[in-house]
Amino acid sequence: MLATLKDGCWKPGIKFLDPACGTGNFLVPVIEKKIEAGLSVKEAIKTTYGVDIMEDNVIECRHRINKLTNYAHTDLVDEQITHGNFLNNE
Repeated sequence: MLATLKDGCWKPGIKFLDPACGTGNFLVPVIEKKIEAGLSVKEAIKTTYGVDIMEDNVIECRHRINKLTNYAHTDLVDEQITHGNFLNNE
């Protein structure tokens, strides 16, 4: 799916949101691609958002992102990847 996106998607400041992020099967490669495109780890995380209704999925997604980024910005990952139901604003 990421291969279908244009190169401009990886510029600084471009944001990604996955409203049903699960365990990070989309977000982890997004962050990888951002870093490969030259963004710092912090900028890559700062412009990537995820929400999931299942708390265990959120925990796993955060873990996978933290592992990818060598646990460089765990507090930021916790802010960007959240537990909730965005449809019900919970």
